[in-house]
This record gives sequence, structure tokens and C-alpha cells, in this order.
Amino acid sequence: ETARVVKLVDAFLPPGISYPSLLEKVLGAIRGGLMYRFVDGSGLRYSFPEKCLVERYFKVPGLTLAEETQLDVNNVDDGRQVLTCNGWTMGESIDDMSTTQAYLKREVVIWGDSIKLRYGQCPSDSPWLWRYMERYTCDMARGFHGFRIDNCHNTPLHVGEYFLRKARGVRSNLYVVAELFTGDEAVDKRYINRMGLNSCIRELLNAESPLRLGEQVYYYGESRPCGSFSTHEVVTNSDEDVMTLLPSRPHAMLTDQTHDNPCPFDLHPVPNILAMSAMLASAKCSIGR
Repeated sequence: ETARVVKLVDAFLPPGISYPSLLEKVLGAIRGGLMYRFVDGSGLRYSFPEKCLVERYFKVPGLTLAEETQLDVNNVDDGRQVLTCNGWTMGESIDDMSTTQAYLKREVVIWGDSIKLRYGQCPSDSPWLWRYMERYTCDMARGFHGFRIDNCHNTPLHVGEYFLRKARGVRSNLYVVAELFTGDEAVDKRYINRMGLNSCIRELLNAESPLRLGEQVYYYGESRPCGSFSTHEVVTNSDEDVMTLLPSRPHAMLTDQTHDNPCPFDLHPVPNILAMSAMLASAKCSIGR
């Protein structure tokens, strides 16, 4: 068992990262997961032993947990049966299991009913999967005028770019709004530019103070609210007026709340919610609720 741990650490641990610091991150993630799943009043409030103490990152279809423990994952035939559960993280992409440390550090919040698909780097790495998903994506583009990409920041960037290009081949004006929570505007812009995202979902309910609420409306509203008396810089020549092209922030679809947020009445009194809705309606960006 010790030899397997050493192999695992050698395979995934990058230079400059010590085993004690890695272990501290792992234990911290496990502790946070336990609190959310079993203790916190705003968490899931599971009971033990009906639920495992930690989420299972890997599963074998058709086998019980006891039967899975009998598998020898070092054996090729047994190892092929093991599937990785999909999930989400804040910020880091988990598109490539061979390079990400998120699973090793137990930072992935698992969806127990979803398996991670292995696309590889190009269609030739998994021809059937790419053909199947291309057909599915194009069928959706024929039936709908817009897509919402859930957990976009954990979607393989090259995969999203490829399939959205195929979808826009079917419907050129397809509107794509994405749940993009990288915590870094530069990373956001890379996803937006490569995938051609029209809007990023932003949640007004996360504002913890009136100051933060105003900052969000100002920031995502392109800093120019409805009814503003300020003017764009316009250059006039003999033929036509030309508006100066100015840098802009990634376009937002600002919502008062989404399905990921708690009930607003758990966070605010009714007058606050009415005021937030009014501020949302005044923002110069796409809005949703």
C-alpha cells in the first residue's frame, strides 16, 4: 500500500510541492466536505451510515461498494471497469485527469450520478464519442435558439470550442450563456474568446452588502447605467460619425438568483429583495430571474 501511495505522489505531485502541504490540502478538503454534508445547517444534513463519510470519486457500474473493493486496479482488465465521477471545482479546469491535481487533493465536488467522459485532445482520440456528441449538439441547435453551458469553467476548452463551432454551423446566431466561475477575468476572457460566449451568468444574490450590490450593478452594467448623461466619444468626418472602439468587460447575464442560490428570504427581508429586483432591472446588461 505504501508503494502505491509513493507511485501516486510521484505521478501527480509537481516539482516544488511537498507531501505534507499536499496532505494538509487533502485533509482540509475532506473536513470541509464533512461539515457541508453532515453538520452545517445550510448544507445537505445527511445522516451516517446511510451516506458515506466522503464522496466516492470512482465507480464501477453494476458492482456494490463491497464488490468494488475486491477489484485489483493494477490489473488491466479490472482497471478498465473503473469510471471517474464528474463534478465541479471553483476556478481550475478538470478536463484532463492526467494533469489535474483537483482529484488528488479532493477538491472536486462530485455529482454521483454523472460520469466524466474522456474526449482526449482531438476527435481521433475517441471517434465515436466526438461523433455522438456532435450529432447531439447539432440537434439541439436545430431545436433551440440558445444554449446554457453549466459548469463551463470545468468543461474542456478545446471540446467546448469544437462543438459550439459545429452548433453555429447549424444556427449562426446561436446565443450561448455560460456559468463561468474561474475567479480570474483573464481566464474568463480566454473562454469567452475561444468559445464565442455571448454572456456569463452572474448572481446578484451573492452581494453581501449594499456597497457590493451597487458595485455589481455598476461593474456588470458596463459602468454606464440606463439614463446616463455621459456620451460616447464620437469622431465626425465628412461622410459619417464614427464611434471610438473602447475596451469592455465580458458581457454578463445578471440574475437576482439562480438554482444554485439559497432561497432569498433566508438571506434578506422582503424590502431588500424588492430593492434588489429594481436595481437588477436598471442594469445595462442582460438580466434573468
